[in-house]
Amino acid sequence: GTGCSFLAGDIHTRYDRDVRVNASALAPVAKLTGWRGERVNTLLVASSDTGFAELRLAAKDPKAQLNVLRYTLGNGTLYGDILDGTTQTTFKGVTRPVVYTYDIPVNASGIIRDTVTATINGVVCALPVEITVGPRTLPAVKDWKFHLDFWQHADPIARWHDVPMWSDAHFELLKAYYRPLVEMGQKTITT
Repeated sequence: GTGCSFLAGDIHTRYDRDVRVNASALAPVAKLTGWRGERVNTLLVASSDTGFAELRLAAKDPKAQLNVLRYTLGNGTLYGDILDGTTQTTFKGVTRPVVYTYDIPVNASGIIRDTVTATINGVVCALPVEITVGPRTLPAVKDWKFHLDFWQHADPIARWHDVPMWSDAHFELLKAYYRPLVEMGQKTITT
């Protein structure tokens, strides 16, 4: 067999790219809880004995977002650091975390059910997702009363994409990186 699994992980656990995850330590269903209007996230973990010649992801619910966790080298150690919505399908290693994000609609109630499928080297694995909707509704992001300020450094984006700093191409790229901050309530950019 291909020895693949696709299960719910733990956001507090570091999953090593080159070490196969013990499937018994993971959950067969991703369970989340959130209020109406809230964005919830969880970590899903794809694992394969033979690596990822193919890893394709899809959520049944179009409101869900899936981002593969990419690794970067820091002080000689690989760290999961980059949320990548890429359509890339080949990855190094035998373990690959995936961040599942869902914006709970303001009119939702009860339990929202979704299914995420991972095609790993031709084998399809399905993972149910259950989101229990709480009794409260968050105000729209534009109405939040606190000041969110994540400091930003624009130069790594230019280097990563190999474009000149502050060029039109760089500003266009910055939009994709900074738009999620706006969606989280950030109203200014500090660099």
